[in-house]
Amino acid sequence: MLHINCPDCSRSYLVGTRSILSIHNTSEGVIAYVKCPEGHTTINTGTPSSIEKIDAGAERTLAPVRKTPVGAGHSF
Repeated sequence: MLHINCPDCSRSYLVGTRSILSIHNTSEGVIAYVKCPEGHTTINTGTPSSIEKIDAGAERTLAPVRKTPVGAGHSF
């Protein structure tokens, strides 16, 4: 089950996996195109920041992200 917000209906819905049209694994995270019960296509992501970036038209880079493990004291 997925919780989606449909801007066309101005409502929130709880929909099943049959409503998923497509899923894309991007460098910013997973983006799913989901159909609301009224038939509108919405974008569903795991984080609000991803939605804001999509709305703003931010470009995504494919550069690797390097993070230092917390508390390890090593750099990679």
